[in-house]
Amino acid sequence: MAYGLFCKATLTLVSLAVLLDLQSNGAHALRCHHCGWDTCGAQEELVECNLERVNQVHANLQRLVNLTQYTDLPTLGEFACFELRLTNAHGNRSGTVKSCTLKSAGMCELTGWKSVKVVGCSTCNDRDFCNGFNTLEPAQVDKAAGFSFSMYRPSSAVPKIPKPRLWCTAVTVFLVVLFYRLPSNGV
Repeated sequence: MAYGLFCKATLTLVSLAVLLDLQSNGAHALRCHHCGWDTCGAQEELVECNLERVNQVHANLQRLVNLTQYTDLPTLGEFACFELRLTNAHGNRSGTVKSCTLKSAGMCELTGWKSVKVVGCSTCNDRDFCNGFNTLEPAQVDKAAGFSFSMYRPSSAVPKIPKPRLWCTAVTVFLVVLFYRLPSNGV
């Protein structure tokens, strides 16, 4: 009788530990600073990376360089923050762009930029907000820089996906209830 109760309690605690670890360490996407040419350094948004955001950022940069649009959901480790320092073709105006991308996009290895020159680029995914302040030399903000980088706006056409943390909590509660309802040899 005591052995069955001990097994139930052990199984429940191990399941809780695994799910809580997943919830706290692996159930959220990378978060990055997000700003455009005329807002970096003055008004940076803190955002969570997702496929829709990456595709929006890539679409905004598309007229400057050929960037891929993605349809398959990447693994969490595939997201990356980037900071891109650009000057116009004449070199007299500069700005910075920061946001989310995917490591496989090779943001800093891209060639064939149109009407701008890349003067600094870095990507990272070792911690949240790794593309924050003081990551590269601050660029001179010039609102007449020649192109605009619109802020990300979520599309109403894309269904909202529940947050993984809420899902993990629901699974945890379900498992606890399930394990306590299991018969335990004589209890």
